[in-house]
Amino acid sequence: MKFGDQIRALMAERGLSVREIARRVPCDSGHLSRVINGHKGLTRRMAERLDDILEAGGALAVLA
Repeated sequence: MKFGDQIRALMAERGLSVREIARRVPCDSGHLSRVINGHKGLTRRMAERLDDILEAGGALAVLA
């Protein structure tokens, strides 16, 4: 599964929006949206932070 697909699935399961996740990272919601859609690169730090927020157990960090 691709990073964007995985993060979308986790967001849906957790009932979290891009805006809410961006607030928690913290980063701009537009930037996060571009990362999710593959238009921007993802840093290891952001992948780890998203992994923590979405309780992905390391899955997002591995995909990134």
